[in-house]
Amino acid sequence: MKEVLREKFLNQLKSSNFENSRVEALNFKLIDYLHEKEYENIMAFYPKSFEVQINKTLIDILQSKNQQLFLPRVNGQNLDVYKISNLENDLVNGSFGLMEPSLSLEKVDKEFIDCVICPGVCFDKNGFRIGFGKGFYDRFLKDFQGQKIGVCYTEFLVEDCFPSVFDIKMDHLIYL
Repeated sequence: MKEVLREKFLNQLKSSNFENSRVEALNFKLIDYLHEKEYENIMAFYPKSFEVQINKTLIDILQSKNQQLFLPRVNGQNLDVYKISNLENDLVNGSFGLMEPSLSLEKVDKEFIDCVICPGVCFDKNGFRIGFGKGFYDRFLKDFQGQKIGVCYTEFLVEDCFPSVFDIKMDHLIYL
């Protein structure tokens, strides 16, 4: 069932074209939440063309005096975390067609991170997610002590993602 949901929603995600006003509204909702909770060290994701475009959020974090941005880089079967200062200069083409931090940047332990903004193909109302099927985020979040935040559009909220014992529940969902 999980594979059927992944395929259905991934196809829907890839063919979606959201209005700029809706993309902006979701970014502002996410930014407000991050400021309200006063997270200092935030790990996010650099979106693929069909993922939720959180670029405004990434820029806001970079410009904040109280927050620091970190992005993941695939390392074998795991994610490493790097400090980002400039989106244009610090990212290189990486695994799976993703923009990832350059290896020349400062790598940090995940214990340093206050919250992780997680991508997903879809999320359920209990906070579970279906990702792209490689398990990178589930392995990374397994013993993560900070907050886990999922971000999506309401069209990608489902009743049940049919989580397995390896799936990690989000602490909070931001959707619009």
